[in-house]
Amino acid sequence: MPRRRPDGRVPSWSRLCRLAATQCGYFTGAQALEVGFSPQLLQYYIQKSLIRRVCRGIFHLGQHPRAEHEALIALWLWSRKEGIFSHETALTLLGLAQEQECSRLTLTLPPSWRRRRLRLPLASTVYYAEVPAEDTCRRGPLPFTAPLRTLVDCVQAGVDPDLLERATRNAVRQRLLTRAGLDRALRRAMPSSPPRSSPPPPARLRTCL
Repeated sequence: MPRRRPDGRVPSWSRLCRLAATQCGYFTGAQALEVGFSPQLLQYYIQKSLIRRVCRGIFHLGQHPRAEHEALIALWLWSRKEGIFSHETALTLLGLAQEQECSRLTLTLPPSWRRRRLRLPLASTVYYAEVPAEDTCRRGPLPFTAPLRTLVDCVQAGVDPDLLERATRNAVRQRLLTRAGLDRALRRAMPSSPPRSSPPPPARLRTCL
């Protein structure tokens, strides 16, 4: 087993373990390189079953249990922790929709990522927008959009109306939003246009409140 990199750096297993512990046992190849683990050394540990490759560029320490939302953690780490789960994925994390209703992973990245040529490690849909802190929730390390922001994003993205209606009713039952709040958010999200041609907020969502 190689003990030292060509640049003289000694791999630190303890640092890798501490890093992964803050991310539910997961880490990226770039993070491993920062603590001295070359791709060749990672492959050695994979062969020894001490590390597991989750997908391209994302790894998991065998001493940690596999996370409930492994695919989400992998995608979040791929985004360098800048991505925020939104739209259908946020609906499931909020408990407003079932996972089988939202099969695709949906992630919102900062607008600056739009210029990059992305190689997604997992099948997913990416949106680009700024998401302020007040519109963000967390489950463990995973960030995702808050209920009101999630519903508005779904309306703008043309998500299935039946799914949105069920999600809105669930949000009402859980007291996560009010009719006035949803009304205001939907009106703000509408594109600017003269009053006569401005479409009203989706009626089906308003009837759920």
